[in-house]
Amino acid sequence: MTALIIDDEEMCRASMHALLKTYCPDVEVIGDAATVSQGVQMARELQPDLVFLDATLPQKSGVDFLGEIPNPSFDVVFTTSNEEQVPRSLRRRAVDYLLKPLVGSELREAVDRAETKRHREALFKQMEWIINNLKSHFTQSVQLLLPTITGYSLVDSTRITRLEADKNYTFIHFVDGQKMLISKTLKNFEGALKDYGFVRIHQSHMVNLRFVTRYNKGRGGYVTMHDNSVLDVSRSHRDGFLSRLNRVKV
Repeated sequence: MTALIIDDEEMCRASMHALLKTYCPDVEVIGDAATVSQGVQMARELQPDLVFLDATLPQKSGVDFLGEIPNPSFDVVFTTSNEEQVPRSLRRRAVDYLLKPLVGSELREAVDRAETKRHREALFKQMEWIINNLKSHFTQSVQLLLPTITGYSLVDSTRITRLEADKNYTFIHFVDGQKMLISKTLKNFEGALKDYGFVRIHQSHMVNLRFVTRYNKGRGGYVTMHDNSVLDVSRSHRDGFLSRLNRVKV
C-alpha cells in the first residue's frame, strides 16, 4: 500500500514515518503534507491507497480535506490527541482513528483493517466484472433467418437450446420444447452461432451454454441440459467445450 501523511506537526510526521517503517514495512510513504491545501494537491497527484490525516489541522481541518475530495479512491485513518475531536460523521468515513502519541501495534491494526477493506473491495469489483461479463456474454444474441417450406422464419438465438445433426439436415430445439427441421448441416450453424454462446460438443450436437446445467466427466463425458436431456461430449470436442465453459465459470 502507498500512504500519504498529513499533519501540521513535523515531530508527528517523523514519528509516523518511523512507526510505519518498523511496524508496517509493506506500506510505502509517498509524501507528507503540513496543511490541508498541500494534502489535497498531493492526494490528487499521487493517488495514495491510504491517508493518515490529522483531524485538527490549523485553518482547515480533516472535514475540509474530505470536503475537497468528496469521492476519494483512498482510505483514511485519522490521528488525533483527543477522540472527541473526530466527529461521528467523519468516523463513518474512516477506516480507523488513532490517538496520539501513536502506538505501533495500533498502527499495524489500522493498516491491516485498511488492507482487508481494499482486498474485499477488489474482490467485489472482480466479482462485479465477472457478473457483468457473464451478463453481456449471455445477452448477446443474433436473429437467424431459417428457411422453411413456405418461406423463412426469424428466430432469436436465445430461444434455441441445442441443435442436432441429422445427415444433411439439422433439428433445432427450442426452449419451449418445440423443434424445427432445417435443410442445412450442423456445420453451417456452427460458424454462425459460435460467438453467441453456442459450442459444438459432438459430431451430432451443438449446445447453447445458457441451458447446460451439468457436465459429467468420462472418455469425453456428457452434459445435462435444462430439460434433463443428456448429450454425449466426444473426445475430439471435449477440450474445446471445456475451454468455453472456463470462459464463463464463476
